[in-house]
Amino acid sequence: PEDDPKTPAVIADNVGDNVGDVAGMGADLFESFVGSVIAAATLANGDPTLMMLPFWVAGAGIFASMAGYFAVGTKDGASQHQLLFALHKGTIVSGVLVLAFVAIIISQTFGAGSMITFEESIVDDTSKFGWKLFACIVIGLFAGILIGQATEYFTSYSYWPTRSITEAGVTG
Repeated sequence: PEDDPKTPAVIADNVGDNVGDVAGMGADLFESFVGSVIAAATLANGDPTLMMLPFWVAGAGIFASMAGYFAVGTKDGASQHQLLFALHKGTIVSGVLVLAFVAIIISQTFGAGSMITFEESIVDDTSKFGWKLFACIVIGLFAGILIGQATEYFTSYSYWPTRSITEAGVTG
């Protein structure tokens, strides 16, 4: 048959489809990541300190993600609950580390002696302004994690909403 999974051409086609799907998803994520960094830098209105902040935050996020990668791990034969817990652990480690890294970046970048200009006006208290930006980053981080958790709750078979749909499909 044409779609026999033992045929080398079908295997190659399936592998190609999977690679294309993964590459496409990765490209979409990268585009969103770069687009958000460039958009944030554009909002800096030419101020060098504010323009570099999105790049520093993105870099901190990359290093925090690498550390979070090493925090994820389970034993062979782990249940879905254990696998999800391992992923949550990686997310928590990455989130805490990115907050720590960004706090250091904010304290160093917006400390005494830094100058920030907005449309021909100068921000007097750059330290206070920097910590306001930090608060925005914290809110964004928590919102992202909350959206991920909600998505997992409503789409994972480990939780009631998805299981209830499955059970309802049995009886019609």
